[in-house]
Amino acid sequence: MTRFLVLLILSFAAISLYFIKLQRTSKLLSSTIKINEQEIKVKLARTSREIEKGLGGQDQLTEKEGMLFIMPGYDRYSFWMKGMKFPLDIIWIEKDTVVDITKNIPLENNGNLTIYQPKTPANLVLEVNAGFSDKFGIKVGDKLFYSL
Repeated sequence: MTRFLVLLILSFAAISLYFIKLQRTSKLLSSTIKINEQEIKVKLARTSREIEKGLGGQDQLTEKEGMLFIMPGYDRYSFWMKGMKFPLDIIWIEKDTVVDITKNIPLENNGNLTIYQPKTPANLVLEVNAGFSDKFGIKVGDKLFYSL
């Protein structure tokens, strides 16, 4: 009986560790969106953990890659450059319309994190390489086309 209980406990622990590791290493969902005739392959940040981590720690993006943050509602959400290894443009979107763009955000070097917010509430936030907005003519009022 004792041997059975020990095996049962060890099996439960092994299964629990497997699921914990699986949850930590699960990949983000991805999709393709379109703004101003530009298709962008995006990773989707949907959970609070994914939103907090964002692109932090990632080495780079290709030219037409980004991360789309799907926020829980409409607000002036705060973003920062914590853990970033490359500069960004942040495109703030309300429903399907670009409402603000924060361009060419530099890396943080001094340890003080600058907070970035849109001028008006947004429910979607797109992070792309710095200069993307200017290069592809993205501007306030442009429409976002997506199927998530």
